[in-house]
Amino acid sequence: MRQTVIFILAVVSGAAAAAGPIGRVEQISGPVTADADVLTTTTVLRTGMRLVSGKDGSVTLRMADDSLIRINGATDLSIRDFAFSPVTSTAASNSAGYDLNYGAVRIISGRSTPASTTVVTLHTPFGDVIANSADYSAGICAGDCAEAPGLYVCMQSGQANARSSDSTTVLRSGQA
Repeated sequence: MRQTVIFILAVVSGAAAAAGPIGRVEQISGPVTADADVLTTTTVLRTGMRLVSGKDGSVTLRMADDSLIRINGATDLSIRDFAFSPVTSTAASNSAGYDLNYGAVRIISGRSTPASTTVVTLHTPFGDVIANSADYSAGICAGDCAEAPGLYVCMQSGQANARSSDSTTVLRSGQA
C-alpha cells in the first residue's frame, strides 16, 4: 500500500545542551513514561530517552534552548539527539532530532543563535519534518483514525520542509 504524507500541523524546536541536562518536564498530566519508568517533574531529560503517553496522558517539555515540545495523549516520542550551545552560531552545532513513532506532538522553537541556525528534525514512519524557527504540530494516522494513514502537519508560524520518500514540500505559516 502506498503511504501518503499529508501536512496539517507543524512546530519546530531549537537544539540542545552540550553538557548537562538537555531539558526538563514543565507540565505533566495523566500517565506518561520515560524509558518505561513513570515520568515526573524531576525526571532528567537526556538523549535517547523514549517518552510514551497513555490515552489520557500528556506532557510539556522545555528544552535547554527554551523550545517547547508538547506530547499529546497516546503518543510515543524519542529524543534522538539534542545539541545546543548559546555561544555558537553554526547550524552544525545547534540541532535536535526526535522520533515520533505514533501519536501527535507540537514543537515550538526556542531561542536560536543567531536567527534560524538551529535545525530540528522530526522523524516519523511516513517522512520527516525539518525546520529552523517554527511552531507546528505533527500527528501520525496509522489506520486508527478517520483520515488516511500518513503524517499530518500544520504550521502555526515559520517554515518547515516536510519530506517523504518521494518528495519534499515546503510548509509556511498557516499551511496544513
